[in-house]
Amino acid sequence: MLKYTARTIRRTVGINRSFSYGWNAIQTPAVIIDKPVLLDNIQYMQNIATHHNVSLRPHVKTHKCVNIAQLQLQFGAIGVTCSKPEEAVVFIKSNINTFVAYPVVDQKKLLWLLKTVRKYSEFSRF
Repeated sequence: MLKYTARTIRRTVGINRSFSYGWNAIQTPAVIIDKPVLLDNIQYMQNIATHHNVSLRPHVKTHKCVNIAQLQLQFGAIGVTCSKPEEAVVFIKSNINTFVAYPVVDQKKLLWLLKTVRKYSEFSRF
């Protein structure tokens, strides 16, 4: 279980926490990341993997963000996992070791993915 939940974050930082630019300045929809909480959660998951002597390859479905994936790598992850080729290409182009979790059955998508891997990735084994 993760160290932080939405409830503990609200309790910890205060739901009405103000920012120097003010809540009203934020255009919605918007993503607001509490970086210390993010880093704590990344470290927490890596600690679990390290403790059990397993490699961590987080799924990017919750963030779909290259910067967060790079943080996960800095903390010790060996790469990332994606569901679809369209998600994977973003990470492959950033030279992040990427695993596509589900079979790619569409031939055009598969060829497109392979072409991208060959062009951008140092991890290519094709």
